[in-house]
Amino acid sequence: MPWTYKLNVTNAAVVSLAATATLTDSITITTADGTTGTIAVTISGVVAQNSAATFSGDLTASVTNDTTDDITGTITISDADDGESAAQIQTDVVTTYGTFSINANGEWTYSVDETNSSVAALLGENDTLTDTITVTSTDNTTTDLVITIKGAAVVSTSNGFSAAEGGNHIDGYTDAVPVVNCTQTVSSVSALEDAAEDLVAGDTLCLADGTYSGDLELRVEGMGTADKPITVAAEHPGKAIINNGEISVRIGGEHVVIQGFVFRDGETGSSIIKFEKETYCNYCRVTEVSIIDMDGGDFSSSKWVEYYGQYNRIDHSWFSGKESRGALLVLPRWIDEDTFATSGFPEDRAQIDYNYFGDRPPAFGRGYAGSSDNEYEGVRLGLSTTHSAPSFSTLENNYFERIQGEAEVISNKSADNTIRNNTIRDSNGSIVNRHGARATISNNFVFGDDNPFSGGIRLVDDGHTVVNNYVQGQDT
Repeated sequence: MPWTYKLNVTNAAVVSLAATATLTDSITITTADGTTGTIAVTISGVVAQNSAATFSGDLTASVTNDTTDDITGTITISDADDGESAAQIQTDVVTTYGTFSINANGEWTYSVDETNSSVAALLGENDTLTDTITVTSTDNTTTDLVITIKGAAVVSTSNGFSAAEGGNHIDGYTDAVPVVNCTQTVSSVSALEDAAEDLVAGDTLCLADGTYSGDLELRVEGMGTADKPITVAAEHPGKAIINNGEISVRIGGEHVVIQGFVFRDGETGSSIIKFEKETYCNYCRVTEVSIIDMDGGDFSSSKWVEYYGQYNRIDHSWFSGKESRGALLVLPRWIDEDTFATSGFPEDRAQIDYNYFGDRPPAFGRGYAGSSDNEYEGVRLGLSTTHSAPSFSTLENNYFERIQGEAEVISNKSADNTIRNNTIRDSNGSIVNRHGARATISNNFVFGDDNPFSGGIRLVDDGHTVVNNYVQGQDT
C-alpha cells in the first residue's frame, strides 16, 4: 500500500541534527483486521551548503594626494545564508598607501598617507597610484575595494608655471615639466598646422600618438597668460614623431609652449625652432622636444634652435646629430652697429637647462675639426657685435658629449651670463668666454675622455667669476 511522509524541517531536533548523526521516526500502521506494524524513517544530517556572498555599492573611489580628510563609502553584502550578510570588521589597517577601516555593516573609511614618498611624488591628475584593499564577508567571501590616488591638480601661479611644472623666472626654476592636458587632439600634421592658427590663452592643442612623415610648418602666435599659456604638444611626450620632412616651427607672442614632439631624420631649412613669428616670443617655453639627425647630409648653414625675445626657457630636450654649420642652439643677438650704439640691446634672460646635446661631428665627415672651422658650437650665447650688452642668461644642468665640430662647445658672447652645473665629455673644445664681461662659470665638469682636442675653460674679457669647476683627461 503506498504511503507518504513529510519531514518537519522546523523541528528543533531535526534542525540541530549534525552532519553524521541520525534520528529515527517510527510510525505504527494498522491493517483492517487489527494487525499492526511499524514504518521506521531514518533522518540523516547533511553538510550545509554555503551560498557565497555578493558585494555591491562603493567598491571604487578616488582621492588626491593632498587630501587630509578621510573618504568614506558603504559596501552592501548580500548572502542567502542566515546571519552572513555582514563584513568582517577591520580597524585602522595599514594598506599600501594609507589606512583603512570597515564595520560589520560595510561602512568604510580610508585615509591616504600624504607622507608616503610615492604618494607625495604624484604630479597632476593624470599621475596615479592604486591601493587595492581586500574586503571579506562573514562567510569568507572576498572582494576588492580599489582606491585610485591622483596627484593634486597643478595650478600655475600668477608668475607662471608652478614648481611642480618647472617653475618660472620670478619664483625660480625646478627640474619638472608641465602635465599635458589636451583641450583638442588632432591626428594629422595638416590638422595640427590649421588648428594652431586659432589658439587662445588656455588652449592645449595635441597631436595624437603616432609616426607622421613629411613636412611640418607650425606657426603659433598669440597672447597666452602666466596662468593660461597657449600650448601645442604631443598627446604623450615622445610619442608623436614627425620624420622624413622639413621641420619649421615659429612661435611668437607671450606664454607659448611647444612640448613633447620628436623631430628626426628630416631636413632643417634655415632653422627648426625659432622664437619669432610676426613678433618675438616672450615668456615662452620649448620642453621635452627631441631633434635628432635632422641635417640629412646637408653641410650648409642652419640653426636648430634660434632664441629671440625675453624670459624664454628651453629645457628637458634632446638634441643630437647636427652636421651642418651654424650653432645648434643660439642667441643670435644681431642688430646693426649704429642702432646698437644708440639703443643697446635688450636683455635675453634665457633659461637653458636639463638638455642633452650630443653627436655633433666634424664638418664634411672629417675625423677631426680643422683649426679654421667656425660656427659649429653646441650652444652660443650671443654675438661679437653686441657682446658688451648684458644678457643675464643661464645655461645650467645640461649634458654635452661628442660635440666635435670646433674648438668651442659652449661659446659665450654676451655679458652677465651664468654657465654652471654642466657636464662635457669626449668633445673637441672648451667652455669659451669668447666675448662678454662678468660671466659666472661654476661647478662644471669637463672630461677629456682621451679626445686629443678636448679643452677646459677659456676666458676673454673681464670681471668673471670662475669657481669649483673640474677638468680631467685633457690630452694637451
